[in-house]
Amino acid sequence: MKDHRSPFELLGRVPGLKRHSLAVAESAFDLGVADGWSPGDCARLYSAGLLHDVGLPIVVEPDVVARAGPLRSVEKDAIRDHGAAGALWAGSLLDEEQASWVAAHHERWDGRGYPAGLGGEEIPRGARLIAVAEAWDTMVRGRPYPRRLAPVAASRELLRGSGTQFCPECVALALEVLGPGAQTGDEPHPRLMAG
Repeated sequence: MKDHRSPFELLGRVPGLKRHSLAVAESAFDLGVADGWSPGDCARLYSAGLLHDVGLPIVVEPDVVARAGPLRSVEKDAIRDHGAAGALWAGSLLDEEQASWVAAHHERWDGRGYPAGLGGEEIPRGARLIAVAEAWDTMVRGRPYPRRLAPVAASRELLRGSGTQFCPECVALALEVLGPGAQTGDEPHPRLMAG
């Protein structure tokens, strides 16, 4: 049965998830601009970035998502389903391509990601950009993990994952757009302040 709660109501069930989702959406938008996407497609990427983790509070209990310690096998399996669950849930809010970005944002360039084990160019470009934006926010903010990285250290981690976890082109864009000295989402995004 369809869950009729709003996306922000669902995201609000997990501490910090709304803020994380907003930061990922903002970074994904900026990456889309740097990648040459049209304004309309950047807006679509923003919307998908905003909803990329909406499946988390659907498939697992909020305390599991927020817990920093190790997860049980069944919890890991449930978390691996969150992209597909989120894409299904958001199907009425996103178009089919956007939903594919949400579903595939944890796929890996080397094919060892989830849920479908896609690799390389099989992963939709929007999902690749969202994956880098999400990793950046998780590292510089520390959500849900207690240890935050400085932007320079987060940049090194993105480089370390380039070609295995992440699309190398998307990492290069992220280092240019989000790298050392970039905002970490603590201030309102310029796109939200305009107009």
